[in-house]
Amino acid sequence: HNIIPMPPPPPIKLPKARYASLRMLYEPTSTQTQIDTHTTNTNNNEQRDPLDSSLVLLFHRPSSFTGQDMVELHTHGSRATIQSVLAALATLATPPYNLHIRPANRGE
Repeated sequence: HNIIPMPPPPPIKLPKARYASLRMLYEPTSTQTQIDTHTTNTNNNEQRDPLDSSLVLLFHRPSSFTGQDMVELHTHGSRATIQSVLAALATLATPPYNLHIRPANRGE
């Protein structure tokens, strides 16, 4: 189990504050090479490679540990999973996404 704290990204739907929500995290730039033609689901997430099924928690200031708005991603503990999630976060902070997110530094 690994916890990745970060400031909340504005355009993403987050769970209710202080409630854990199970969410699938996806690779933001990939698409599957084969799409199931038997489904009519057009959800973009259906076309992306999953990274991890994680617990997501939102903490609003001033009730968070840091005193700031904070999102925690509780991922599985393998090095590959953690590195994939951190790489996806770094990708989302660059064009064309430009989300103001990053993993929190130690002590934040």
